[in-house]
Amino acid sequence: MMFVLTEEVSLANLVDKAGPIAFLFVLALGVALYFIWKSMNKQLKKVDVNIPLDPPKVQDQAKDQ
Repeated sequence: MMFVLTEEVSLANLVDKAGPIAFLFVLALGVALYFIWKSMNKQLKKVDVNIPLDPPKVQDQAKDQ
């Protein structure tokens, strides 16, 4: 199968077209990162800093019976 291109596609032409698309992609990533960061800060403010680090020791119920 052979394809014939009517217009010659140059590398510079492809790069020129990819520039705005890449910019929009990076911009969208930045906007998403901003909202994720904002949400993470909201969730971290809900965390109680006075939670004990060691889990409570629970006695084994099977030993008592």
